[in-house]
Amino acid sequence: SKKVDIAPGDGAYRLERSFKVPVDVDLIGLFPHMHLLGKSVVATATFPDGSTRRLLTIGDWDFNWQGYYPCADPLRLPRGTVVKAV
Repeated sequence: SKKVDIAPGDGAYRLERSFKVPVDVDLIGLFPHMHLLGKSVVATATFPDGSTRRLLTIGDWDFNWQGYYPCADPLRLPRGTVVKAV
């Protein structure tokens, strides 16, 4: 479900989403989007061999940082890679 239902006053709400890449892709950037609700964001990729790479970390979210974060170089995500955001 894509519904987000945060109870009033819940300062510890945690939302986690993941996506399994169906084909080989090149990651060229990320676009974290949380309006004024988010506190932090961590995005990772877990590759089919079990290794993990952190893609993005923002530990103290600021609405003004809600933008596009390009990769310095494209990152190959082979089919079966799981991209996760918390």
